[in-house]
Amino acid sequence: GATCPRSRPPRGRRERDALGITLELGLRHGPFPHGGLPYDDDTTFVFVPAHHRGGRSIDTVVHFHGHSTNARATMGEKQLRAQVHASGRNAILVVPQGPVDAKDSRWGRLDLADGLVAFLREVRGALQSAEISAVLEDAAIVGARPGSLAISANREVPRWLRGVLGRLV
Repeated sequence: GATCPRSRPPRGRRERDALGITLELGLRHGPFPHGGLPYDDDTTFVFVPAHHRGGRSIDTVVHFHGHSTNARATMGEKQLRAQVHASGRNAILVVPQGPVDAKDSRWGRLDLADGLVAFLREVRGALQSAEISAVLEDAAIVGARPGSLAISANREVPRWLRGVLGRLV
């Protein structure tokens, strides 16, 4: 399995606005820190749109930012939250922090054979925690199994992504 040297609890920072709730989590199965790579930001953003209602499964859109940017900037510049909200789908958005402001296509733990699966399992677990469920209220995701998965990426990521997707199917 995808293991890591130390456990980092979710930070639980959250922002609520008309679009929904954005959570900032620090996940031990997130891309970094990992394997001596020069990145240590373990941030993952999770956006739950205001119209989301908990259910039996969690449909998820994962976006991988490209080179010379970061997860927070990409969410704003690409209006990812607004796009997920406007879709009306009962899906969440997950944006892991890759290499910050660097021209580097390595994604740390997510490069491992089971890295993406372990990462998404941890995201689901964090969303099902009592603390976050209380914040999400009607959108709480308790006892849900994985649903549909959609992946989007900036243009620098697709070669890496083909390898990851090849391991999932």
